Amino acid sequence: MAKILIIALALSIAPRLTWAQFDFEPDSADISKLLLAPPDYDSIRFEVRLWTLSAWLYSTVTQVSLSQDGRWNFRRAFIDWQDSLVAIPELNPTPNLERLWDKLDSLGVLTLKSQSEVTAKFVKDGRTYRLTEEQIEKLTGSDVSAYVVELLSEEGFRSFSYVDPAGLIEKRFWDSERGTWLVPEHHQMAQIIQVVNDTFKDDGLSKYVVNHWRAATNQGEK
Repeated sequence: MAKILIIALALSIAPRLTWAQFDFEPDSADISKLLLAPPDYDSIRFEVRLWTLSAWLYSTVTQVSLSQDGRWNFRRAFIDWQDSLVAIPELNPTPNLERLWDKLDSLGVLTLKSQSEVTAKFVKDGRTYRLTEEQIEKLTGSDVSAYVVELLSEEGFRSFSYVDPAGLIEKRFWDSERGTWLVPEHHQMAQIIQVVNDTFKDDGLSKYVVNHWRAATNQGEK
């Protein structure tokens, strides 16, 4: 009897422990700030979205959702010139979305700050230099992609964004011979982007975007 009670208690606690790993501190409840309408919370418990906002082509989004009954789902899509969401065919077999989430969670996706909130420190010859947001913008330029992560649940949502974090890390200005950048958040964001791209590398999203963009341009929709 005692063994049965222990098993029943464990089963009753397990779901709460599982849901707890998706808790985050909302920064807004104003859904008008979202790039896409929120999910249906009657069926969706939690969702994470990674947006790639291109300077030239369509913006793309990867949505990974956890349903109320504990099933993972995803969608990859882009926004065309007419602001329509165009979903692409899903990969078969479906990637391991639970493993993807575990990687994102380990990279701090629930708590990472926006680039505008991060102090970029550059150490050279024993001295520490800090760059302003305007100086970072000059380094990145205007022809690069921006990335936005949105976290959503019934309690609200939070988002954070970076402009070309991988490109910034690779700038020659930052190489080890000239100094060292102390910007772990940029590395985190670059890794988050890479993990998502690696997970869905075989679905051909970029090809769909380019083909659709070329067709729209030729038809004069741009």
